[in-house]
Amino acid sequence: MDVLDTTIRFSIGLEDVDDLFDDVRQALNNKKD
Repeated sequence: MDVLDTTIRFSIGLEDVDDLFDDVRQALNNKKD
């Protein structure tokens, strides 16, 4: 299975909602162009 540059991997567990949003914000801010 090929992984495209536009593929997003999203995995969550039992975490505080604010922690999840912080993780998503951090990932989007650090994305590779």
